[in-house]
Amino acid sequence: MEVLMIKHVLAPLDGSVLAESVLPHIMSISLVLNAQVSLLHVIERNDKDWAHAIDPIDWHVRKDKAKKYIEEKAKPFIKKGLKVHTILKEGNPAEHIINYTYENDVDLVIMSSHGQSGISDWNIGSVVQKVMMGIPCSTLLVRASHTEEQVECLKYKTIFIGLDCSPQAEFVLPLAGSIAEHYKAKLVLGTVIKKVELLNHLPLSREEEKLLEKVLDLSKKEAQSYLEKIKTQLEVKNLSIETRLRVHNNISSALMDMVDEVKADLVLLSAHGHSSEGRHSFGSMATSFIVYGNKTSLIMQNLPYNRPKPVQSILSKRGSKEF
Repeated sequence: MEVLMIKHVLAPLDGSVLAESVLPHIMSISLVLNAQVSLLHVIERNDKDWAHAIDPIDWHVRKDKAKKYIEEKAKPFIKKGLKVHTILKEGNPAEHIINYTYENDVDLVIMSSHGQSGISDWNIGSVVQKVMMGIPCSTLLVRASHTEEQVECLKYKTIFIGLDCSPQAEFVLPLAGSIAEHYKAKLVLGTVIKKVELLNHLPLSREEEKLLEKVLDLSKKEAQSYLEKIKTQLEVKNLSIETRLRVHNNISSALMDMVDEVKADLVLLSAHGHSSEGRHSFGSMATSFIVYGNKTSLIMQNLPYNRPKPVQSILSKRGSKEF
């Protein structure tokens, strides 16, 4: 089983409480991996800047304030003995985040689903959407919260792993095992089998129904055997492991129901499973959790890192006033 080494974690912060929802997760993940942490803050032009010429003194004050902010956020990580790098940029957040991942060998980007613009009807903010379309690495998407509670480090209790019985989906297992072992968390392995369909405009005959039932029964037996095999592999670390298998027409919906049922505080998925062609950053399952999920999700990128850089059209124009 291939082990992905995560040595460099990037976390964009925009100064808002919502964006800072990532901080406890950064601490939790980085302590397990002993990874370098880069905190990135981008100073944007606001509406006043676009209406008038920028006041050099005001801009200098804003830069100084931003520098102090990002350095202050780095202090807890330094106290824990982690290597921390703070970066201050000016311009478009999405462009700077994406460029930084390519130029600095970032292995994991940790982002809040929403930032300075607040929580909207959309499940993720516009900048987050652009970044996730453009970065070549794994990502941890934290569901934004308005809480002011200062928690330095989260101790995960239940970690859910979505599997589809493919080697691609198993890409997350080494990291999931390491996190669970560190925090003594329970691992829940979940698999959903889609009901077999037969294209026919007429009612199925009894023979056809029996055939579909037989195929489904075989699939269930194979899936259960697969889950038990993975459970056995992980039990060498003395982890608490539970398996769940379900038959459903909508795989992503059924997996999300499992996540809610077990009250998972962290979900791990591979970016691509057995049905993914790898043409996009994320397969259909990972995309569903990004767009519709309600839990913090760590999506492990299992495509080669040296994929072509995204075309400029997926990035906002410079000076975008989003986020």
